[in-house]
Order: sequence, then structure tokens, then C-alpha cells
Amino acid sequence: MNQHVSPPAGAGTDAFDAARVLPPASVDAAAPVRFARAFGAHLARQATSRERAGVRPTEEVAILKSSGLVNLLIPERFGGLGATIPTALQVLVELSRGDASIGALLCYHYTNSGVGRLFDIDGDAEALERRSAAERWFWGNVSQPGARGLKARPDGDGFRLNGVKHWSTGPSLADVTTVLSHRDDVAELLYAYIPADRQGLRYENDWDHLGLRRAETVTIGFDNVEVRPEEVFKSSYGPVTSFPPLYVAIGELYFASVYLGSTLGALDAASAYAREHGRPAPGSGVERATGDPYVLHQFGSFWTDAEAGTAFLRQVAGEVQDGFDRRRTITAPERAALGVRASAVRAFLTKVGLDVTPRVYELTGARASHNDLGFDRFWRDIRIHTLHDSQHYKLRAIGDFALNGEAHEPPSFA
Repeated sequence: MNQHVSPPAGAGTDAFDAARVLPPASVDAAAPVRFARAFGAHLARQATSRERAGVRPTEEVAILKSSGLVNLLIPERFGGLGATIPTALQVLVELSRGDASIGALLCYHYTNSGVGRLFDIDGDAEALERRSAAERWFWGNVSQPGARGLKARPDGDGFRLNGVKHWSTGPSLADVTTVLSHRDDVAELLYAYIPADRQGLRYENDWDHLGLRRAETVTIGFDNVEVRPEEVFKSSYGPVTSFPPLYVAIGELYFASVYLGSTLGALDAASAYAREHGRPAPGSGVERATGDPYVLHQFGSFWTDAEAGTAFLRQVAGEVQDGFDRRRTITAPERAALGVRASAVRAFLTKVGLDVTPRVYELTGARASHNDLGFDRFWRDIRIHTLHDSQHYKLRAIGDFALNGEAHEPPSFA
């Protein structure tokens, strides 16, 4: 059995133009979301088969680069599209709605390509932004402060990296990748970026986990890898001991967008299946599954949760954009409060995603469990990423803010 499940209405393959080059926001601010919606529908048609075949996402990354989506958040004056954080979140939702692995790849690109502009609030990382935009760099991620297997030692004005970093997303297909490492000479971090083909890097394709199987997450070995002085991120905040201010608040929303997109993708697939192939339950007294009152009740409950998550994400996205716009003057308590609210969005969409995605079978029936349909991938993709952080500790911090007014700027996240 290899049944075809139709994508959402209005998302035909003829709407997707892989050769499209996006205009800057001053020309058409909505163009990236329209493109992502069409791209996401295209991805949905092949996500299950490409995952099962183990196809690397080289074609998808090439489209992210050629379309200009990689330059979405770089200011227009530096050669980028000049879009806002809320727009980037919408793009991630639409791509993840089709294939969360591709959404996650772009999510980590936005997270890591933004490090320079968050650290350098004096010069806006102009030289780096201009080069990244001009060459349409795709960025990889090697940045977890808690990882101790990678060490940086000073080498003249630069550094040398040695060790191993697990669970690194995207660098094996990237142009450049961030590197975040503990220094062996002082209690500080080295935060830099290097070409992804720098001598001494070894990529091990060892990802064999539950979900996000095409997000190009790998183990990287570092054998005396050079970091040049100009590749170290310039910081307006002095010695680097953690992520730059606002990084966590923005990143939490990026991750939440991937969860929301995957949740909506599950509802898209289940509702299409129910309409086209669903069978009424014996004793239901209806001719079609779509008229079953219990199916309608369940779908209504799932849809309501997804809508609530969408609204919460939209609300806090505006608040975080305002914080970014005020990044030169925003206070530490304001940043901490934004971090808590962004964490609350991620926590809520974690809950919604893990509740809805495994239960879409309640809308479809037993035949929808066939592996050709791949309905399980939506849950698997959310579950693997949400395991990175403890939901219990996240909610404890949120509760301290809600009950006691205590907001602590989060030091880290996965």
C-alpha cells in the first residue's frame, strides 16, 4: 500500500518555484513566507520517502541558499533581505510543516548566523554580515556551553581546537560553522566561526536517533583546527562566558516554531487522510468519517491547541523583536523577562506537540499506521528535540517568574 495523502488546499506543486530569488523586505515583506509555504508543501510530499531512503538534504540546503532565505535576517544595508524575527518564525513554521528536518536546519542557521550581530551591538558585525550575505553562507552549529569534549588553546593571536563535539547540526553541509569551546587557559569561552572545510575537521555521520533524521546532525572531531584572530566574534560585552544577550530568547522561539510547524503538519496529513480515506466507525450512524461527532470533537480540540500556540508565539515574537530593536539600551531584567516568556512559548508548544502528534491516529484509524504514510515522523521530530532540555526545570523557572516575579536570564539551552 502506498496511498497518496493530499497536502493542504491551495499548496499545489506548481506553486513552488525552486529557482525563485526573494526580494528584500522593502520590496515585498511577505514574499519569504509565501515561498516557505510553497516550499513546505513541496517538502511534505517527499519527506517520508526521503527520510526512509536516507537522502541527505543537499538539494534543500541549495534552495535555502539560492532563494536568499539564508540572508533573511541580515539588514538590507548589508545586502540581506532585512526581515524581522516574526517573519523568520513564520518561515520556520511553514518549512517544518512540510519537513521538520529542513526547518531545524534553517532554525540552527538563523540561530548561529545571528551570533555576530547580537555580540557586536556597537558595529552590528557589519563586515561579517556583508560577507555572509554576499556569499549566501549557510551556517552550521557547534555551540553548547555544557559540552566539555572540545578545548581551545591560545596559539599566537588565534587559537587551536582539539577534541570532539557530538550532536552538531548542519556543519557538514555548511559554508561556515560556529564553534563554542571552553578555553584551557582562562575560565572563558572561545566563540568563533570557521570554514566548514577547515583542515583538521572530521565529520562522522553517526546520527541514528529517533527523529530529525535528515537534519544533518553529526559528530565532529577537531584535530589541531586553526581559529584565526579575525574569526573570533567581536563582543561589546567583554570576556565571553555564555551566549550573547537575547540569544536564548530568540532561539527558544526558533525551536518553538519547528514544533508548531510539525504539529500543524501532522494535522494537515491526518485531516487529508480522514477526508480521502477515513471510514466511519461501526455504530457511528454516519456515512463518512468526517461526520463522526467524536472525530470532529478530537480535531476541534487539536486545532484549538494549535491556534493557541500560534497566537502565543505571535505575541511573544513581537515582544522579542522589540527587545532586539532596543538591544543597545534594553536592561538585564527586561532581557531576563523576555527569556522567560520565550521559554514559556517553547514549553507550551512542546506540550501541544507531544499531545497532538501521536494522537492524530485517533482521527484516521488503523490503516493510517502504515509506514508508507509516515504519520509517526511528526511526533518523532518533536520528541527528539524536546528531550534536549528538561521540561520540568524549564517550567520551574517559569513558575518562579509567574509566582515570585523572579526572572533569571537563562545561561544555556540545547
